[in-house]
Amino acid sequence: MKRWIGRVAQTGALVIVSALWSTACGGTESEVPQRTDRERDSLIAQSALPHASGVGAALRAQDKGDAINARIDSIAKSVP
Repeated sequence: MKRWIGRVAQTGALVIVSALWSTACGGTESEVPQRTDRERDSLIAQSALPHASGVGAALRAQDKGDAINARIDSIAKSVP
């Protein structure tokens, strides 16, 4: 019984030490390049995931809306 308790204590200590070591020596999150929502959604739309085509359709609809808004803004700016 004492042998079993000693092994559990050693394993627990090893887990704690390795957790502390990984937190202390871990890199910052800024090292990993972060994607924008648009890039992430574009990658999803190009994938073979279920309903990924719906994500692509939503992106195209957003682009169309942005183009319409840009035209309206340019017209509004040209009117004195």
